[in-house]
Amino acid sequence: MLIGQLACIALWFNPVIWFYNKDLKQNLEFIADFKTQNTFDPKSYQSTLLKTTLAHHQMQFSNNFYNSLIKKRIVMLHKSKSKKVNLLKHTLVLPLLALFLIACSSKEATKPETQEYQTSIRKTASNANDTASNSDPLVYLDGKEVPNNTIKSINPETIEAVNVLKNEKAFEKYGDKGKHGVIEITTKK
Repeated sequence: MLIGQLACIALWFNPVIWFYNKDLKQNLEFIADFKTQNTFDPKSYQSTLLKTTLAHHQMQFSNNFYNSLIKKRIVMLHKSKSKKVNLLKHTLVLPLLALFLIACSSKEATKPETQEYQTSIRKTASNANDTASNSDPLVYLDGKEVPNNTIKSINPETIEAVNVLKNEKAFEKYGDKGKHGVIEITTKK
């Protein structure tokens, strides 16, 4: 109870801790009622519970019997213990639920679309070979300038990223050499 009260003080802004503290108190009351019921007559104990909730004034306009905690306590005194079969059901359902959640949250490893890389690299390489040599784009492989025909010899599965710079961006980064565009290829290391 003390730890629950300290948690309410520290986490006063969290409504969950208030509900948890209320349920904790209620559970302790249920345990105390169960122990007391085994010691004393259940009917007299229930009537004592009712007497403590009723006010001692003669004139009342309302009845405060609908005190949910007292009502729940009396209802719990009349309930029979749950069967062990229910406990077995819960122990079987919980692992199945955990497996289901794990199966739904795992990501399937996807293979990168190597065919797309191959197609785009081959198109770029064929376009580079078809045009005149003065309009060929620059090709940089891992930061080093390489001839255009080396694009054909690169294994697409070793490519990590391909960056194509055109117009002003290529000219800003590479000057006059990049005026026809630049292809930057980064391989996996």
